[in-house]
Amino acid sequence: MWRARLPRVARLRAVVSAVIGVDTIDMDAANAMGVIVGHGAMPENYLGVAARIAAVAMAAVEATC
Repeated sequence: MWRARLPRVARLRAVVSAVIGVDTIDMDAANAMGVIVGHGAMPENYLGVAARIAAVAMAAVEATC
């Protein structure tokens, strides 16, 4: 999948996965193209998302009462 799409994104320089790990990224294809691969799943990111989800859920409950 990646190898077929990479020629269309010739200027691609980096890919950041929003989840822990890079299992969904073809590392061989990325390395062949010189694309830097990383993951952005830092504790601050997923804890912030969890807090936001809780706030939105509470707001939704309050709006329906």
